[in-house]
Parts: sequence; structure tokens; C-alpha cells
Amino acid sequence: MFQYGEKMHEVLKLSVKESLMRGLFFAMTGFAGNFIIISVLYSGGLLVSEQAISVGELSSFLLYAAYTGVSIGGLSTFYSDINRGLGASSRIWEIIDRKPSIPISGGLKPLTGPKGDISFQNIVFSYPNRPDAPIINGLNLEIPSGQRYALVGHSGSGKSTLGHLLLRLYDPQNGQICLDKTDIKIYDPVWLHSHIGVVSQEPILFSGTVRENIAYGREQFTENEIIDVAKEANAYDFIVNKFPDGFNTVVGERGVLLSGGQKQRIAISRALLKNPKILLLDEATSALDAESEKLIQEALQRLSKGRTVLTIAHRLSTIKNADKLAVLFNGKIVELDSYDALMSIENGLFKKLNKNQILTS
Repeated sequence: MFQYGEKMHEVLKLSVKESLMRGLFFAMTGFAGNFIIISVLYSGGLLVSEQAISVGELSSFLLYAAYTGVSIGGLSTFYSDINRGLGASSRIWEIIDRKPSIPISGGLKPLTGPKGDISFQNIVFSYPNRPDAPIINGLNLEIPSGQRYALVGHSGSGKSTLGHLLLRLYDPQNGQICLDKTDIKIYDPVWLHSHIGVVSQEPILFSGTVRENIAYGREQFTENEIIDVAKEANAYDFIVNKFPDGFNTVVGERGVLLSGGQKQRIAISRALLKNPKILLLDEATSALDAESEKLIQEALQRLSKGRTVLTIAHRLSTIKNADKLAVLFNGKIVELDSYDALMSIENGLFKKLNKNQILTS
């Protein structure tokens, strides 16, 4: 607080100094300008009284002089504006010309959808701003098509990071992430994203209608499809009965006009309409009350049928029905089995997490 106050006081002193200089400058320029005008009027009045010039000529001279002065003053402002614009535009063009390390398009586009087999092979990853602190360190995980796997572990163990790597928001420093035995780097990122559905803890909604938010990511759809997915996601009742305009109700920026459970169910409706082969659930029910969680769990069960599912969660209710639980510790998978099998391991990490209530039912 002391350093903050000291810096703020320094800024205040500079601001006062700048204000004083500005006041002095504008006072001097204003005085000089008015003095010149009065001098011209006095001299011109003498010349008019001597009939050396006419009143019209004096008026014309004053107008031309005023226009010239304003133009010269504008040139100085224009010059400073040009410099500011060049400084700002250089940064903008630098960003526009930057080539991302991960391309946003281009690559293999299979004619058919993926089967859904996912494999993480000897993954090593650290975030660019913390290169000396690896989050994932030699991780291996195979997820067969149509299976539901859950990632569990302490906060900061890298569960959400694996989801980011699967979506190829980042590339690992070492190892491969394969989809159907093909490195995801080979696939077109747009094609890859079109076959992965994501339901996160805080779903991204836009300031549009409920219909527009459900249909986001799907170019062609019918009204019946919108209604069907809303029913499957347990969203139809509150959309029709609680919203005055039904599917035409505006949800507000980031869905500010909706509750947490309503936002989640609209996000699940969007995922259902997209009909992806791979589903990524990133702590989708961790911030909801029991009633909303029950409705969303029912919707997620329907959503998961026939899909490869990777669930990232802290709550037991979201992972009890998973085919396998993968326990992350120190950047590696240290336990991998069903819920009951992991609970039967004496001194197992998963059992300790459960006992310490890091995972809560």
C-alpha cells in the first residue's frame, strides 16, 4: 500500500505540473492572439480613417488572417495526431501480421467423422509463461471410442490442461495426441473442433436469443431440431414456461439474465445440436445446486450415449458412472480403473482424495 500511495502521489505531482504548464501555455497564446487582433484593429482603424483602405478590405484581411491562423494551428495538431496514429497502428499491424504457432485452418479434412479413439502418448507440457514449471510430465492415456473416462486430481494437477491440449489450444512440448491413431496436428483445426463438443463450468453465451445461442456452431438446422435438443437437455420447460418470448428471449451479455443451471442446459442443447463424436465436460456441474445438478446430470447421460467422453470434475456425482477414472498426480496418470476398483485400493490416491473431501458428493 505504501508503494502504491507513493506512485500515485508521483503521478499526481506530474499531473499538476502538466496542468500548470498547459494553463500557462494556453494563457500566453490566448493573450498573444487577442493582443495581435486588437493591434490589427487599431492599425486598420487608423488606415480606414485616413481612407487608405476600405472597411471591406480590413474585414477581408481579418477573416483571411483568422483562417490562416486556424489552419496553421491545425497543422500542429495534425502532426501530433499523425504520430499518435502511427504509434498505435504499428502495434495493430504487428498483431495482424503475427503468424500463430498453431494454425487456425489448413490440414487434413477426412470425408467421414472420427471414430473417437483418443490417445495421449508421453505428453510433456508447460505453459509458455511458465516454461520451467511443467504441468504434464510424461503422461500416457488411451481412451477407446464410446468410452466415458473421468480425470480426477488435486487442483492444479493438469486436468483442464489436458482438455486444452485435446482441443489443440496448445501444443505439447513433447509427445503426441492422436485421434484415431493420427496426430491431431495433421487435422484441420476447424474440422477437429467441429467434432468435439465442450460443456464447461462457465459456458460462453452471447447477447442474442436462446435460439441463436443453441444453434451457434451449426450452420443449418430446423426449428424441430432446436426443440428436440432443448427437450433432451431438460431446457424446454423453462424456455417455454418461464421466458416471455420463449426461444426468442434475449439472454444478455454472457447469459447474464440466466441462472447457472439455465446456462448449462442451453450449453448442453448446443452440444446436442452439434452432435459431436467426442465430448469434453470440464467441471460442468461444480457450481450448481442439487436440483439443477440432477437435471443436468440426466441431460449429460443422454448426451454421452454413443460418444467418447472425457469428464473433468471434482464432484463424485459426475464421475461415478464413468467407465474408467484416471487419477492425475505430478503430471502423470498414477491410477486408472473403475470407481469401485479405485476405492478398494488401500492408501490409494483416489481414496485419499475422496476421504479428504477434495471430491465431494
